[in-house]
Amino acid sequence: MSGLSLEEKVIQAVAKVAKRKAGEVRLESRFEDLGMDSLDRVTLLFELEQAFDISIPDAEVQGVETVRDIVGRLAPHLASSSSPS
Repeated sequence: MSGLSLEEKVIQAVAKVAKRKAGEVRLESRFEDLGMDSLDRVTLLFELEQAFDISIPDAEVQGVETVRDIVGRLAPHLASSSSPS
């Protein structure tokens, strides 16, 4: 997945978990509209943690409804994980 933007990587992960084509998933897509239940959201969280090699606290993703929401929640984690220590 290298070379893709954050949005593209998240869309690919959502499409994989929701069993949709990437073209069917947009930033405005609601997880509910994609047929994703709570188990799918847990699976998505795991996929994103693997894809970005980060740990995302469950509380951080409470209340996310759209793909754009998850992108917004991921961005700070990626910024902090890529900064030099």
